[in-house]
Amino acid sequence: MSDPIQIDEARRRRDQALAEVARSGGGGHDGGMSDLERRVGSLEAKADRILVDLAGVRVELAELRGKVWQLPTVWMLVFANFGLAVTVSALVFAIARAMK
Repeated sequence: MSDPIQIDEARRRRDQALAEVARSGGGGHDGGMSDLERRVGSLEAKADRILVDLAGVRVELAELRGKVWQLPTVWMLVFANFGLAVTVSALVFAIARAMK
């Protein structure tokens, strides 16, 4: 077994350490809580900037959506080219017939 004197010495050291911790306010470290308000304020400011940026993105997306909506579709382009080809062909045949 352990020597009773060593056990008493260990208890005395433990009691001194606990008393020192109690006097210093819990070990001298607050777990980062003193910085908490500053850090939360920083996060709130960043969140506000993100919301402003998001609003700008929404406006730009609406503008882009409007521009895309006005673009002709593939079928519109196909029919326009077909109509142009028919018109040019008719004009060529008319000129050829007139020259005969």
